[in-house]
Amino acid sequence: MAKPKYYSSKKLRKVECDYYIIIGKRSNGKSFDIKSLCLKDAYEGKGKFVYLRRWHHERTANKTEQYFMDSALFDNVGITEYSSIQCYTDKIYLGNIDDKGKKTKDLLIGYSMALSNDTHYKSLAFPDVKNIIFEEFITDSGYLSQEEPTIFSSVLSTVARDKKVTVYMIGNTINRFCPYFSEWGINIHDIKQGDIVYYDFDNNGNKIRVGIEYCNDNINTGKMILGKSARMIDGGEWQTSKVPLCHRNTRQDELLFKYFVKKENSIYKCLVLNGDGEPYIFVYPYNDVKKITDNDRYFTDTIEMTDLRHNVNLTKKLTCDILIYELYKLNRVCYSDALTGTEFEIIRNERGWK
Repeated sequence: MAKPKYYSSKKLRKVECDYYIIIGKRSNGKSFDIKSLCLKDAYEGKGKFVYLRRWHHERTANKTEQYFMDSALFDNVGITEYSSIQCYTDKIYLGNIDDKGKKTKDLLIGYSMALSNDTHYKSLAFPDVKNIIFEEFITDSGYLSQEEPTIFSSVLSTVARDKKVTVYMIGNTINRFCPYFSEWGINIHDIKQGDIVYYDFDNNGNKIRVGIEYCNDNINTGKMILGKSARMIDGGEWQTSKVPLCHRNTRQDELLFKYFVKKENSIYKCLVLNGDGEPYIFVYPYNDVKKITDNDRYFTDTIEMTDLRHNVNLTKKLTCDILIYELYKLNRVCYSDALTGTEFEIIRNERGWK
């Protein structure tokens, strides 16, 4: 029987970076690999780590201990004199549990932090931190806000101060809409499964390098997943929902007008068509923004209103918007593919297009 193959960041780390971003399917060993690296550094005295989550409730003491408490992790790092992880007052320790259940906190190895608590850290110092593990930086359950990257930068600044640290950002392929990618000018659409890419940035003379790996699908994962979610969980594809797909020949229907919708790095072309006397909206991905003119109805993703036709949301001042709103209300919308539909439904929910 072939030995199961799990993710390793060795190829990604062949190039020295300040940020390593690792995305892919669940349960393929991403977290285990990075935990091993950071735990090894802390155990060997090379520098402690910060375990970072978005929300406070995601990194309670119990959850933090569960995240790190893995006998295989201890074996992988070579830890023999300690048998447990203890989290107390946001500090993470290696320790032991005796026969009576008494726990010891013997070696401080890291700190537990949450972005939602960012204001609590501003007066603190972390001179001994070398690594940061930011788990589940991609989410489909809501970011703190579109300004989350700014909050993250504030926390990072508190931890790093005037030194460099290594940041590991780990995410599952559940939602391509991620404010970190848009804030940093990274077009995630251009990165395919199996790719390793590097970006160099100049921040006021400070050279920053970001490495990204979209894990390929030939590594081990769970064996108990059924249904459409298996393509994401087992295959690493971007997660999709059940949406109405277009099964008509749209070229045969009358084009009433078109409009465009932008969110982060995604642009969608929307055709309002008359099919057998019934108008409907057909949505598909579009990438040639230069062909969008001043006369086109264009829903942007910023609050800046450059023109009545180029703004964020629907308005009753335009006849086309009134029809668009009615078609949304009737749910007469279909999509070219499931990923397009999944992402466009997110936009509809955010903007109240229901």
